[in-house]
Amino acid sequence: MEVDEETKSAVIPDSLQESNDGCASGNSASTSSKEPAEETTEAKKEYHGPRMTKEALKKLCREHDLYSVPALNDVLYLHFKGYTEIENLEEYTSLKCLWLENNGFRAITGLHHLRHLRSLHLHHNLITSLDGLQNLRSLVTLNVSYNMISRIEHLSLYSTYNLS
Repeated sequence: MEVDEETKSAVIPDSLQESNDGCASGNSASTSSKEPAEETTEAKKEYHGPRMTKEALKKLCREHDLYSVPALNDVLYLHFKGYTEIENLEEYTSLKCLWLENNGFRAITGLHHLRHLRSLHLHHNLITSLDGLQNLRSLVTLNVSYNMISRIEHLSLYSTYNLS
């Protein structure tokens, strides 16, 4: 397939454009070996996955036949959505059960106001620490299996919980 030069330069980075002999153009000796790693790191910083916006949360409530008024819901299903950050749950003050498994969360954040939460499902994420659970005094069920938690610290903080 032939691609004109204008399209090629707009779509394909110079370092990957093919010359007439089918090889990548550019001198590989002059290209720094750190550039691709830096680009990859920058790309990771920019990617946040789908956002847990208020609109997205309300749409999911409609799909699961839940209430359109966030404060009336006592359960919320946010599993398998590709979310990387727990956010915009402030209006869901009556939640008792929250399904957040199989996403891309690295930390437990944005839950401190959920005082009535009894069941929290965070399994199959990328969580490394249990920080963020301190205010969840009503919590009875917590599933954080299949995460990246290698050490559980400050267990005395959770001694008053009735976790199963």
